Amino acid sequence: MEKIIINAADQEECRIAMLDGDNHLQEFYSESSTRQMSLSNIYKGVIQNVEPSLQAVFVNFGSERNGFLQFCDIHPEYYTDDEFNDPKRSLRKGQQLLVQVLKEPTLIKGAALTTYISLAGRFVVLTPGRDSVGVSRKIVSDKERARLRGIADFLPVPGGLGYIVRTVAEERTARELADDLSQVHGLWEDIRHRAQAAASPSLIYREQDLATKILRDYYTSDVREILVDDQATYLRVLEYIKTIAPGQARIVKFHKEKRPIFARHMLEEQIATIYQTNVKLKSGGSIVITPTEALVAIDVNSGKGTREGSLEETAFNTNMEAAEEIARQLRLRDLAGLVVIDFIDMREDHHRKEVERRMREATKVDKAKRDFGYISKFGLLEMTRQKLRPSIDTGSYALCPHCQGRGQIKTPETTSVAFLRQVTHLLSKGGVGEIRGRLFPDAAQYLLNYKRQELANLEERHNVKILVSEDPTLPPGQSLLDFSKKSLEVVDTLKPGQVAGLYDDEDSRFEGSEPDSESQARPRQSDRPNGYQGHNGYQGHGGDRQNNNYGGNGQRGGGTSGGGQNNPGGQGGQNVQGGQGFPGGNGGQQKSEARKRFFQSARPVKGPKPAGKPEPPKKGPGTSAS
Repeated sequence: MEKIIINAADQEECRIAMLDGDNHLQEFYSESSTRQMSLSNIYKGVIQNVEPSLQAVFVNFGSERNGFLQFCDIHPEYYTDDEFNDPKRSLRKGQQLLVQVLKEPTLIKGAALTTYISLAGRFVVLTPGRDSVGVSRKIVSDKERARLRGIADFLPVPGGLGYIVRTVAEERTARELADDLSQVHGLWEDIRHRAQAAASPSLIYREQDLATKILRDYYTSDVREILVDDQATYLRVLEYIKTIAPGQARIVKFHKEKRPIFARHMLEEQIATIYQTNVKLKSGGSIVITPTEALVAIDVNSGKGTREGSLEETAFNTNMEAAEEIARQLRLRDLAGLVVIDFIDMREDHHRKEVERRMREATKVDKAKRDFGYISKFGLLEMTRQKLRPSIDTGSYALCPHCQGRGQIKTPETTSVAFLRQVTHLLSKGGVGEIRGRLFPDAAQYLLNYKRQELANLEERHNVKILVSEDPTLPPGQSLLDFSKKSLEVVDTLKPGQVAGLYDDEDSRFEGSEPDSESQARPRQSDRPNGYQGHNGYQGHGGDRQNNNYGGNGQRGGGTSGGGQNNPGGQGGQNVQGGQGFPGGNGGQQKSEARKRFFQSARPVKGPKPAGKPEPPKKGPGTSAS
């Protein structure tokens, strides 16, 4: 890296770009003020739930979602000695922990936490709770590693603390490492004292701002220029550079031109490619990057890059160029997890091995941990990469309200047909008087222009009114359906055991009156055969009421062969007469005349046989039909 460009003129967003000597974008970081980052922050939390089946606990540390803390990330000091091997009994709900955020929360998951705290300084990383001392693996020189290891062994470190010498400590003196270690140790002591007095949950330590953090992790002697366009940020960066490299303060410069700082270095076009799915290659080919929930799929296409003499050479050269660009895009976008790269098929084994080697070489400058497989016979290369920071889209992009992240929406035709299905299903239930539908303008116009006859048929068939209107506020592909039920008509309420239309008038319900003609004859309760018992009268009630309330009705009489008795009503309240009982129904006779008339009208009448037709001869012994 030769240049570090810091764009902090806008309060809503801070952007940092790192360029090589050709002004080619190598690293890009962005932080939005609308979403506060919690990565590497230290909190005092409390255990909300212990889940032995997940081998983890959920910790409330003050965020919207509880953090996820695995058993393996819990320091032994939080266990009791006799129950160390049983986390379920050793950890309890309500227990307080000092945790650090390892991974930012997502839309569906909470933050990943750990109790193994790490505090990064300029040259060392302090690791409280672990007394081991190490040197960064990225320092490949054995001589330099041995020198730094010798310095680390003689640095004074309190008990229970360890540290790791960072890559930027290469060629640094023992004095510089000791000063940096002393500063980080003082920060840890402040965190400990603050955590003891703080309530749970609460924030104990916030990570440094983006500009200071980038300079701490990426500044080296190779950097020739640091350009800043915000006065406050410029002063802060200058002060920090004077602290870590007093002789290099001159490389920090303030941008005074009217032209935006990123536009001057032609960075906007390069940054725009980070958010695109398709990335062009210089040879005419392209790579297509598709992140999914499970993995990141990258496809390499030759496109117009067919200038080579053979198909094998074209595939090899395109894959070599794609390997460099893929490594760069992985850093810029911070794509992590499982990455599957579909290279163009190559027949030669040495070509496949050369592409694998180029891929490993191109990712050496990446600070994230990674692991590679080999190109399979299908041309697929699998690799894994560690996630260092939140996705580049976080804080800059939101989920599309129309397609919900799918990238496609329903056509007006599909939306209209789906609306008709909903209307048909609703009408099949019955009782609907009016339907009101709202659709996106394109779908509503299609429905009214091309499906008007179907709507008219539904209105006529179900005697319903269907209203369709446009609603531009609705997302494309969606519709809203509202309806009102038909007004109910007043009908007679039947009592239990009563048959509709059995009686002609109210009085005949209780009096066994004869019909006016035989055509109007109906079977009555009292006309049943075999002396079925007539209706009983209602029991008188309400006799104990006061203050001008009427008494209830008397019990209806009943009998098996004769008429029932008329029972008196219940006793009324004070100065009130009891109600009159209804007459009892007439009991049935064994063979009543009404019963005869009913069954005679229902059965076919037998009459004389028609004349003029002789009976057919009966068959007998010795006779035959001719």
